[in-house]
Amino acid sequence: MDKLVQKTESPKKGLAGKLLNGVVLIFVLLCVTMLLSSYFSERGGSLLGIRSYIVLTGSMSPVFEAGSYIIVKEKSVEDIKAGDILTYEAGDAVLTHRVIEVIKEGNDYSFITQGDANNTPDKNPVAQDKVLGTAVFWVNRLGLVLMTLRQPKVMAGVFILLCFIVLAPELYGIIREKMKKV
Repeated sequence: MDKLVQKTESPKKGLAGKLLNGVVLIFVLLCVTMLLSSYFSERGGSLLGIRSYIVLTGSMSPVFEAGSYIIVKEKSVEDIKAGDILTYEAGDAVLTHRVIEVIKEGNDYSFITQGDANNTPDKNPVAQDKVLGTAVFWVNRLGLVLMTLRQPKVMAGVFILLCFIVLAPELYGIIREKMKKV
């Protein structure tokens, strides 16, 4: 005699569930990418030639404000021109200011920079070996969010929330199926 096997399938996700999972996945991937880029940047490295920083002052206002998140792409010093937004090492700090003049002496380059909100150029030219790259993308206030997310308790809470968002539709489907049987 053949045994009757009942196959249970997980409930099919609707368009809204798939869309929500897609948004959560993109959000998680962006956060991981930003955190990795930030991790490498803080240690003097880059992730595929890209670094990221959180702007701490308003010297580039109104282009970007304090608390902005900027993406910096490595660029050959020969390709940097006046008007580019340059990120460079200045002692223990990393600064991002606009290039107002390029100085070429033989094979060596240096750059005169100035913050858009500043009235005068920076005191010292930026030597080519201090250049980290040029700012290619920024989001105002995102840096403030990322600084908050770096706190362990906040990070744990966000992780738990994301797990709940992803798992809740599955749990709801399982509970609904069990309730039908009762």
